[in-house]
Amino acid sequence: MQAAVPEPVPAPAPAPGPERVPEPHTAGMLKMNELAERCGVSPGTIKHYLREGLLPEPVRTSRNMAYYPVGFVERIRLIKRLQEDRFMPLKLIRRVIAEEPERIRALVELEDRILERALASEEPRRISAAQVGERYGIPPNVLDRLVDLEILTPSSHGYGADDISIIEAISRFRAGGYDEALGFTVYDTPALPRGAGAPGRRGDSYPA
Repeated sequence: MQAAVPEPVPAPAPAPGPERVPEPHTAGMLKMNELAERCGVSPGTIKHYLREGLLPEPVRTSRNMAYYPVGFVERIRLIKRLQEDRFMPLKLIRRVIAEEPERIRALVELEDRILERALASEEPRRISAAQVGERYGIPPNVLDRLVDLEILTPSSHGYGADDISIIEAISRFRAGGYDEALGFTVYDTPALPRGAGAPGRRGDSYPA
């Protein structure tokens, strides 16, 4: 009778190696993809800025690995704003950022606040199509045709001051009897004098 052969005991699995952590001098810094995601630009854009001298050199740990300070995020966003919103060429951006980056950032933020306030003060003057119909008695289909003819140019927030002056003139003529029943249509609107007063009653001379 043969003795039972013991089954081989499996070797223990190797212990997992230590996680690779950034070197001490790169702690808190960003890799290229992380930087691009935070800034909302492509890695190619960042590389282009580096070539143009708009960004300092990153911390390189090897030929194919580099880390970027978190401060690059605001700098890249500022470059994009100057390039896209102020239409500044990269050569000029490089110069002004190199000389007074904080002053340029403050000026851009100030301009943005001024623009926001100007837009905010303009918005209350705009009124919706429903308010136009209620206030001036202009039917919605007439407003739509005036927009199609680009006589009125409302925004998503409604009709502005220029549109309202035209609507008021049309309303006065319609109140005086110059409406579709008389043969007056939106296609005759360009003939209306700007700032015209209330016209006479039906039967008076047609406005030239």
